[in-house]
Amino acid sequence: SSSSREVTLRVEGMMCTKSCTPRVDAALRSVVGVEDVSVSLASKSAVIRGSASVESLIAAVNGTGKVATLLSGGPSVAMAAPSSSSREVTLRVEGMMCTKSCTPRVDAALRSVAGVEDVSVSLASKSAVIRGSASVESLIAAVNGTGKVATLLSGGPSVAMAAPSSSSREVTLRVEGMMCTKSCTPRVDAALRSVAGVEDVSVSLASKSAVVRGSASVESLIAAVNGTGKVARVLDLASHKPASAMFESAGAVISPPSPPLPRQTETVSYTHLRAHETPEHLVCRLLLEKKKKNI
Repeated sequence: SSSSREVTLRVEGMMCTKSCTPRVDAALRSVVGVEDVSVSLASKSAVIRGSASVESLIAAVNGTGKVATLLSGGPSVAMAAPSSSSREVTLRVEGMMCTKSCTPRVDAALRSVAGVEDVSVSLASKSAVIRGSASVESLIAAVNGTGKVATLLSGGPSVAMAAPSSSSREVTLRVEGMMCTKSCTPRVDAALRSVAGVEDVSVSLASKSAVVRGSASVESLIAAVNGTGKVARVLDLASHKPASAMFESAGAVISPPSPPLPRQTETVSYTHLRAHETPEHLVCRLLLEKKKKNI
């Protein structure tokens, strides 16, 4: 398209072509608007062609555990003078443990965001103060990309006061890499809720998905998930119906989790299963009925 351009990023931290470069490549290709990617270990760089914002590209790379900075293809930070849109944003940053690696990494990630003029990270107050014109969602995504969890304290629109707008929609993401509900799903949930514009989130380990309602951009949502170490891609937007809606439209009744099924040695009737049937029960019932027919 007419807005397509080439952006070159400096990528620090890549050590090999077996896992590092493929992971950076995959993260960049997951960003909405990216048309082509070329990652080089030798030059420690990534060349991206497309219409994706520089912030979303940097956040995607930082989400892999590497640190990206803009080399060319975007607004020059050195030439950028404080504008009328420049403001101070304060983020709460959970997870920092030391000043040797944690705070410097968060500082570097924030400074890599286009539009940032100055950064001050404090371990004592678990906060980061950023001055510039960068969006709140890109700042939060950058911090989350370091493995920490950031939330807005001041300097941005109040999420609590934000009423659903006409631009609010439902986005469904496929999330690969979640293994448990003890840490994986809560971390993905927290990362998504930290994105400005998000109104509600529902993360499911069973379906490996996250349903997000709000006005946040798809790229900021994907970057937030990728920042947790998982890999997200968009499945559907406003036309998507949650799993419950699809079951209900088919005439099924969604019930709370039911007691464990009886052992296969026991007699299980069709009526018994229908009374509190879940998708898992449906599979079991069909298998039992098929077994009966074969006897």
